[in-house]
Amino acid sequence: MKKVFVIFLITFSVLSQMVYSQSNRVDSLLSFVKEAKDDTLKILSYHELFLEYEFSDDEKAKEYLNRALELSQKINDDKLIGDTYVLFGYHAEDRGNFQEALNSYFQALNINRKRNDSHGIAIALNNIGLVFNAQGNYPEALKNFLESLKIRNAIAVKEPHNLRNRKGIASSYNNLGNLYYDMGKFPEALKNQLAALEIRKALNETETLASSYHNIGNIYFAQNDYAAALRKYSEAMKINKQLQNLNWLAKNYDAIGLVHEVQGNFSEVYEYYMASLKIQEEIEDSLGIAISNLHVGTFFTKQKKYSEASKHLSISKQVAEKIGSKDCLSQIYNALAHIDSSHSDFKGAFENYKMHILYRDSLDNEESRKKTIQSQMTFDFEKQEAIAEAEHKKELEKMQALAEEKDRKQKVIIGSVAGGLFLVLMFTFYILRTLRITRAQKNIIEEQRNLVALQKDEMEYQKMKVEEHQKEIIDSITYAKRIQLSQLPTESYIHNSFQRLKRGN
Repeated sequence: MKKVFVIFLITFSVLSQMVYSQSNRVDSLLSFVKEAKDDTLKILSYHELFLEYEFSDDEKAKEYLNRALELSQKINDDKLIGDTYVLFGYHAEDRGNFQEALNSYFQALNINRKRNDSHGIAIALNNIGLVFNAQGNYPEALKNFLESLKIRNAIAVKEPHNLRNRKGIASSYNNLGNLYYDMGKFPEALKNQLAALEIRKALNETETLASSYHNIGNIYFAQNDYAAALRKYSEAMKINKQLQNLNWLAKNYDAIGLVHEVQGNFSEVYEYYMASLKIQEEIEDSLGIAISNLHVGTFFTKQKKYSEASKHLSISKQVAEKIGSKDCLSQIYNALAHIDSSHSDFKGAFENYKMHILYRDSLDNEESRKKTIQSQMTFDFEKQEAIAEAEHKKELEKMQALAEEKDRKQKVIIGSVAGGLFLVLMFTFYILRTLRITRAQKNIIEEQRNLVALQKDEMEYQKMKVEEHQKEIIDSITYAKRIQLSQLPTESYIHNSFQRLKRGN
């Protein structure tokens, strides 16, 4: 475990420096491969090199995958062998080689089952389901998607906080939603897409959140709920603008333009179609360029602006022939036939219409062949599908119940918090009121104390005045007594006088 962690840190450190261009990243990776002594690090670097060349250089992409497989087999690391086979599957799927992609994914599945790696098994089953869905083999796609989801839900019980697994569950619901959409089962498609949306909201997965909004918009559009479709496409567009995700942004513009066209808001249609076309040309997406020009050309045809329509349809035809898009070519020739007919060029209209029928029948034949294969496989699969769908329905109901319980708990918590805050506010109000009353009482007491002190000082002053007045009175009496005493004869005088009187007798 410690070694894996160290490897991750080293790899992250190296890859985090590759931020400027593909050339810089490739050069850094090649330099790292030459210097690395650890085979595991070399294999991880080969994986990164494959991802750099996946869509730009087929030969180099496959070369680095072969090196990764050879080295991982040499060190007998089943996990890295399985991961490499998954990348081989991506490589084949990107080029429309579905059988080779299935072979690679089944190789990865068998290795991960041998290792008892639940995460790896779920990923392999999911990828297998995607290939079957692309082939139109809906029963097999459904079986693998449901099995992948079942494993991921089991992991969630044991590891409820496993972020990688929660993202995988959202991906499973998304893929099931797309599958049911392709099957025309729009209520089931909507349930699964909404389940994916809720998880992605909780995880704040911005980019995948945008794709969920777009997919939900597709379902509403298919159900002719154009207002709801427009809201979802607009939400997706807002996120993709923030992320500058040009590929998906072009799809958003195209989808919004289509909604406006169906609603008859023709003043809005051209703006959105051209915005989509501009991005498709910027990112050099051939199929996107063909589709956007087809939409603009078809729109101008309906507006009877045939010159503008022909220009865009011609570009679309040139690109569609180059990439072999039969569906586009069928629609292009149909639109060109309509233009020729409007110009009274019935010969040209006839030739274009024949080409339209040719490509349409070619698509119909392929579709018929797919349906025949599906019917044969569905016969043995129907019972299992019913059971799987019932289990899946239970899972959705369980998830809904959990979501409702979570919502109820959140409401209780919010109510409790609000009640607590109310009590705190009331207590705070009571404390402030008490403090205000106490402060007022304190001021009154202080004023009374000052008044008493003032009265005391006044009494002291009055007492002092009385004492001074008493002293003055006593002093006056004493003084008067002295005067009186000074005027009275003394005792010796009186005594002598009595003695004289006695002698005189």
